[in-house]
Amino acid sequence: MRYLSKIPLWGWLIILTVLSYAAWNPFKASVFHMWADNPQPTAGKLLVTLLLGGALFFFARETKKAIGAGGIAFLTIIIGLVLWLFKGVFVEKPGILANLFPFIIAVFLTIGSQFNKVRRRISGTVSVDHTEDDIVDMHGHD
Repeated sequence: MRYLSKIPLWGWLIILTVLSYAAWNPFKASVFHMWADNPQPTAGKLLVTLLLGGALFFFARETKKAIGAGGIAFLTIIIGLVLWLFKGVFVEKPGILANLFPFIIAVFLTIGSQFNKVRRRISGTVSVDHTEDDIVDMHGHD
C-alpha cells in the first residue's frame, strides 16, 4: 500500500473524478442511471454499486476525519463562492452546473482526504493525534 501514498494530489483528483462521474453524470452512463433505468437487482449491479459506494464512503469518511465539520463548512463556503462568482455562466447555460457537479464533489473529496498530506508538505509537521475511530481501527475493538 505504500505506492498509494506516492500518488500526487492531481492523481487523486483524477481518480475521484472518475469515481464521481461513475456514480452520477448527466450523460446517463452511471450507476445511478443503471438503477433508475432498471431497478431489478443483479449480482453485477450490486457488486458495482457496493464497490463504488464503498470507495466514495471511504473518501467521505477520510475527508471528515482530516478536516472536521469546520473544514467541511469552510470548503463548502469556498466552493459556493466560486460558483457564485461564475453564476453568470450558469444562468446563460444552466446545464453546465449539472456537468460540473461530479467534478465539484471530486475536488471536495480530494482536498479533504489529502489534506493531511498537503498540510505536512506546507508546514513540515506530522499529525500524531488519534481519534476514537482510529483507535478502534488499530485495535479492532474499543
